[in-house]
Formats: sequence, structure tokens, C-alpha cells
Amino acid sequence: MAYSVVVWCQENWQSGEADTAQTSVVAEVPATVLASTGQSQASEAAEIRLPLASYYRAEALGEGACGSVMHVYDDDGQEWAAKQFERAEDGGVDNTTLREIAILRALNAAGARHPNLIVLADMATVNGELCMIMPTYRCSLWDALRSGMLTATKGCQVRIAHGLLSSVAFLHSCKAMHRDIKPGNVMLTDGLDPVLIDFSLGKVDLGRGILRADDRVARTAKERRRQARGKSLVKAEGLEQRHSQGVGTPLYMAPEVLGSADYGASADMWSSGVVLLEVFDANFSAQLGACDKEKRAYTLIAETVARLGTKPIPALLRGLLEVDAQIRLVAKAALEQLAAATPKDAPGDDLALCMAGVQICQADFCAAAASLSADTLEELQRWSSLFRCSGLVRAYAEVYAARSPLAGSKPLYALLLSARLHEADPAAAPLCDLSELEDWLYDEEEEDVAGLEDVEHYFMAEQLILREIDFRLY
Repeated sequence: MAYSVVVWCQENWQSGEADTAQTSVVAEVPATVLASTGQSQASEAAEIRLPLASYYRAEALGEGACGSVMHVYDDDGQEWAAKQFERAEDGGVDNTTLREIAILRALNAAGARHPNLIVLADMATVNGELCMIMPTYRCSLWDALRSGMLTATKGCQVRIAHGLLSSVAFLHSCKAMHRDIKPGNVMLTDGLDPVLIDFSLGKVDLGRGILRADDRVARTAKERRRQARGKSLVKAEGLEQRHSQGVGTPLYMAPEVLGSADYGASADMWSSGVVLLEVFDANFSAQLGACDKEKRAYTLIAETVARLGTKPIPALLRGLLEVDAQIRLVAKAALEQLAAATPKDAPGDDLALCMAGVQICQADFCAAAASLSADTLEELQRWSSLFRCSGLVRAYAEVYAARSPLAGSKPLYALLLSARLHEADPAAAPLCDLSELEDWLYDEEEEDVAGLEDVEHYFMAEQLILREIDFRLY
């Protein structure tokens, strides 16, 4: 059975080199494969599914760190932008790609729309590669700053400030962070409204309620003693409360991000402050563009902030660029301050939008576990124990196994997908890198485990599983 699934995936993905994306891969799975899984997707309320339409390539738009962007057209002739992702070295979907898809798809599925946040319209396969389908825009804020467009258009600076702060306030109210706000990640519409894009470094607060530490195997004598006394193996702050140090673009990175893993949403506010300082001060923008190191950038920012006056806009910028993250303006307060300073230019629904945040992580863990067979749950437990996975990874593996027939028939696949996106425990097996995993298994003396050969087969099936779960990773 496992072999037939892998062969089917190989044949379909290797032959998918045409410019047209497949309308629905799930619909084309042989009936015998789906019938033999014995799994049904868990029903979820108010489900908003992706159209999974066909798209045709027109022209390339540019290259980025995570892939290329091209113009595509759908069957109705509507133009879209397709962000084409490069495959990871192991042949699977890169972790940053999974993270971006997960956040944008979660916002989409929850109906959490904001006019200044990029919309994930669809997912497709173009030229055999996975693509995100998004609206097209006039230009980026970086292009506008360099061309002098903003100084030639009256009132657009305030409009951009309102839109950017509103989008960040809304994002934070959804318990998400962007972590890479910069002019190159802000697109402008024909009316010069800003749209925040590129969530490849984004992060969502998943909450501590699903960190089931009791599911994890104690690895040390100290942990075994804690477990014997009924104490949790996960510290009170939770694994997800710490973030990767030094994440983002150096010139726009908050000071605390460089020096610590203990930072929060206020880091986005510093980045927004630097961007808006560029928007309101063309001279500062030109000087910042000439900085080749973050130390020089911090000096330039400090010198510019020191010269700011006491009027409302300069006071707002000073509040956003407080070095102390504890007293830095939060997004809602910054938006309120800007609205008070420019009442005629403020869109009327900004504050209402930023307060309308929803919980975008809507996975029903209890329902997922209840829908799985005892054998599937037992196999997930076995693999979780072997790989020392956190309770968070185990919980989402159950969700993926419930949503995907293929992942339900191969619980190891569900666990691998979950670990690639959600694992934060450094003591867990490195499931994102096969060569490192082999070394880890050797060190753990776990080389002869039955079924490990399926790890290599997973990457051929990964995109099929993503389509079966409708790209809903949260």
C-alpha cells in the first residue's frame, strides 16, 4: 500500500511540468488509494476552501529570496501574481514556505480579511512548482521611495502610515507577528494604499493549552523525577514564547531581536517606525539605503529621532522608535495617535478593523483525535516517542491525519509535516533534515526501527497531503 501511494505521487508530480496548474489533485487520486485509507476528514464549521483553479504563466516579474514571482492568468482572463517557491534540498516544501502558507491560509479560512494585508487567493502548481496566487499591485513601497513618487503625491504619506499601522494592529489582534516589515514587503495599490506582504518569517501565538507535555517521553533523570512527581516537562513560559534571534532584515530589525530570543510583537512596531520614518523623511530614507551595517543604521536612527520635534507625527515616530520595547508604542495606540493627529485623512474603519482580530488557529484537537482509529493514534504515539516530539507537534499531527486520507493512512507522514512547521524543542529529532536525522538516530542507537524507510518517501507525498488538507496548517 505504501509503495503504491509513493509511486502514484512520483508519477503525478514528475509529470506536472506544464504551465497549467492542476485544478484538484485530490480529485485525481485513484479511488483504490482513497478507499483503502479508511479515514475521513474531520468536519469543520464555516469552512472556506481554496478554489484550486488553473493558471497560465504570462511573464516573470522578479526573483526573491524565497523564489520567483510571475504574472499568471486564470480561465476567466483575470491577472494574478504567482509566487513560485523553490523546493528545499530534501525535495520537500521549505519551512519558511510552509510558515507563510500556514498564516495566510489561516487568515483566509477564518474570514479574517483586512484591506492592507495580502490575500492568499489560491494555491497552484505552475511549471511543476508550488505557487501562491495573489493580487497584483502597482509597485512596492521601496520602489516608490527610490523614485520620489511619495514626495510628488500630496497626502500619500499619511495614507500609507494609516494603512500600515492598521494592518499591523489587526495582525497583532489575531495574535500573529510579521517579523520582517520593510519597504520591500509593502506593496502599493493604484490609489497608493499599502498592502503588507511576505509572511515567510511570520509567527502565530498558538497558546499553551495544547502543549501536552505529558505525551512527551522523559529524556533525562531530572525529567523522569519531575514526571514521577506529576510535574510538567515543559517550562511555564512554553516553547513557543521564545523566538529565533536575529530574524528579519538587519536595517529594520528591532534592537531586542539582535540580542535576545525573548521579544514580542513590539519588534514589529520598531520596524514599522523605521519604514514610516523613511516615508515622512526622504533624506533619512536615502541615508538609510546607504547603510551597510545595522550598527550604522541604529546610529542614524538615533540621530534622526533626536532631531524630531513635538508635533503629532514626529511624536508618533519617536514613540515607535523607543529602544526600550516595554515603553514602545503598541499598534493600536499608534493608530489612535495617528487618527487623532490627522482626522481628515484617517479611514473611518481603521480602529474597528484593528479590534476585529479573530483566533486564526481553529484546529479542533479533541475532534481530530476522536475521529482517528486506535491504531492510528497508537502509531502516532510510537513515532512521537521515538523522535522525542513535543506535545504541540503530536497534536497537529492528529489534526493532519484527520484531515488528509493519505496522512491518515501513513501517520508518520502526518508527524513529519507537523514537525517541519511546529517543532521548537531543540532536543527533538531534526525531522527537517534527513542527513541530520540519520546522525541523530545513530546517536540515539535507533537505526533499525521498522518503517523508517518511509521518511524518504514522505517528500514525494507532501504536496498531495497539503492539497488534501486544503493547505490548512493551523
